[in-house]
Amino acid sequence: MARQSLLEHLASIPDPRIERTKKHRLDDILMIALIGIIGGATSFETIHAFAQCREAWLRTFLQLPNGIPSHDTIYRVFCALDSKVFAQSFGQWVAEWSESMGLKHIAVDGKSLRGASSNTFSGCVHLVGATAARSFVC
Repeated sequence: MARQSLLEHLASIPDPRIERTKKHRLDDILMIALIGIIGGATSFETIHAFAQCREAWLRTFLQLPNGIPSHDTIYRVFCALDSKVFAQSFGQWVAEWSESMGLKHIAVDGKSLRGASSNTFSGCVHLVGATAARSFVC
């Protein structure tokens, strides 16, 4: 099976918006958000600012027919988007690339031990564990 690009996976996600209100392509918006988050953006406003600063580069692989979408547009799209369909599409892309690169799955688990320490930043101790999934025999 041939690997699909991330853009191809994102393009397969159904667009929840009304046709007459679409000014920006769904796959452009999703890719901008993913790249922004990877680049350190933590809000819809910073995703927008990140994309504005890198518009020339983004245009080398995104269509952006009406420029960079506003932070409000990005927000509205994510509110309307079916998160399960998005997660499935993104997960499928990650799985394809992991398999083709020979990468092993890592299971990550986290717990918050509330009340363990009152002088921590969040008021609890966080424990994160990661295990190579194929190391266990069932």
